[in-house]
Amino acid sequence: MSPKLVPTSSQLIELWQRVRAYTSNEVRGTPEGVTHSLRNLLTLNTFQEERGGDKYRINAHEYVYGVCEDGEYLLMMQDLVKGGFTLGDKRRGLSVLQLKTPVRNLAHLHAASYTFNHTHDFLAKYPHFKATPFMTSVGYYAQFPCVLRILASNKDKLLNKVTGILTINIKEAVLRLCYGDDCTNNFMFKYDKEGVVEDFAMIDWGNVRWQNLVTDLLYVINTSTQQDVRWNHMREMQKLYYDTFTSAAANLGATLPHWRFEDFLVEYRKSTLMGVVFALFVNLLCTFSIRKIKTKSRHPQHGLHLLAESEVCQGYNVHAEFVAA
Repeated sequence: MSPKLVPTSSQLIELWQRVRAYTSNEVRGTPEGVTHSLRNLLTLNTFQEERGGDKYRINAHEYVYGVCEDGEYLLMMQDLVKGGFTLGDKRRGLSVLQLKTPVRNLAHLHAASYTFNHTHDFLAKYPHFKATPFMTSVGYYAQFPCVLRILASNKDKLLNKVTGILTINIKEAVLRLCYGDDCTNNFMFKYDKEGVVEDFAMIDWGNVRWQNLVTDLLYVINTSTQQDVRWNHMREMQKLYYDTFTSAAANLGATLPHWRFEDFLVEYRKSTLMGVVFALFVNLLCTFSIRKIKTKSRHPQHGLHLLAESEVCQGYNVHAEFVAA
């Protein structure tokens, strides 16, 4: 796949500002996020092509077009389905073979941005991506009042826990651009006649951010796999990610002698709770959305029951997951 992202920047920014006007009472976020992400992907793909012979390409939609005029609002992206791409079964999650593909691709994104930062000061060039670990989404307040009451009653403890997770404990923090929305909804695969993955693309680039090294891996493993994959193949995925990232970074010009696999595992284990929260949050939203579509009910408790019954979260034992990680 050879992405050729052609964003019409001024149109897209204006488009998202118009969209924000419609949704400002529901979501507090960054409407220009997609545009900034697309600009950055162009830069990173050029960078990795020049230094790495295009071996670490970041796969996304090939075309982007925006129109924002009175009475006409359009954001158009390439239809990957027409090119033979499909989503996986979100109820069953990714198999081990499927999981390896996004793990490698995320490592390429991280390596390209990490290496680019060594020579260009990434956040000075793209200040939009400065780390903002908390986002306010007013629309969820009414949907999950029971969850919010529990969170409010444990606010101080939770803030201390989150601060500990986000604190980097090594001398030189290994930060990079993270995709930020790593669930099966946003991964598309193309298979050959034998069913082997021959191409891959990540869609929905509106949640990209500059942050801790392990968040993407925690996100995809915990939201998009079943228990047997997490328990039996966790170390395999961790090693695949680490080896791919460090090898790509070295080939692009930034070695990491200070960051051993053991250092990576320390950060991963310290942040494991974040992965569990990702899983609960994403699957709760998905099951609640299904419930709303089927019955138009807005009661959040049914989403919790559906979540408990889903195959992805079947047998999810939080303590055991911590031990296995």
